[in-house]
Amino acid sequence: MRESVARIEDIIAEDRVGRGIENLVIRGDLERSARSLMEGTTVFITTGFYINETGCGETDGPLGAIALALALDKLGKEAVLVIDGPNKPLLECALDTVGLDISIVLFPISGGEAFAKELLREYRPSHLIALERVGQARDGKYYDMRVTDISQRVAHLDVLFTAAADMGIRTIGIGDGGNEIGMGKVYDIVIDSVPNGESIACVTPTDYLIVSGVSNWAAHGICACLSLLVKDNLMMEESVERELLQALVRCGAVDGYTLKREETVDSLKARDYFEVVNRLREMVNKEILP
Repeated sequence: MRESVARIEDIIAEDRVGRGIENLVIRGDLERSARSLMEGTTVFITTGFYINETGCGETDGPLGAIALALALDKLGKEAVLVIDGPNKPLLECALDTVGLDISIVLFPISGGEAFAKELLREYRPSHLIALERVGQARDGKYYDMRVTDISQRVAHLDVLFTAAADMGIRTIGIGDGGNEIGMGKVYDIVIDSVPNGESIACVTPTDYLIVSGVSNWAAHGICACLSLLVKDNLMMEESVERELLQALVRCGAVDGYTLKREETVDSLKARDYFEVVNRLREMVNKEILP
């Protein structure tokens, strides 16, 4: 298992976009995340990175969130999407596309602390996952990779993770740029390794942190690890993910790098994006098939 997980870590950590994330990778957190989720019950998944120039969300994040939700559903876990206004139409579109009926909770732009505590008391989740979700910087603001302050446009979901930590709820962060929830675990390294790191680095840590070349890949990496643990393929099929990507773009999602409404992820053409995910799928099939 350990050698297989190491191969998964190598695959998802490919820095094809050139962000300089290699120093942020914490070996072992991928497997620790998967094993922890196996013991989980209700799992909150938050995603959706606001693109200031277009006023909507991007293609990196929702794809991985749905892949995770589908895998958790197959394992008999309850997945709940916790998102803010700009990303709600995209995630509703995604769920409709794959025919998955799970709850969506709309997190407010303001008044988040009280809402977070009440939400955790109501659902009593075992885990929280932040997937490509902007986190708070040292100055209390929220920045994209271009150092644009988007604080007034996004829900401050760090408060949910802080409250969860106080309650002993396990948290998982997934990111690829240094400004996402969870990156507080490697805050000093982000400052030294990522362009504009001193300004954008997120201060909010998570119990486990999975850093990958594209955040969606990390989500698939978790699905691959879960598949190995249960010896059953929980990976989203390529045809389904391609259909999902097309649907997200139709519903307004853009590429976070090019800012274009096109079927690309972090500037990667579909063939290059899916080549990485397909290697994970092939590896899982070889491991679990007789």
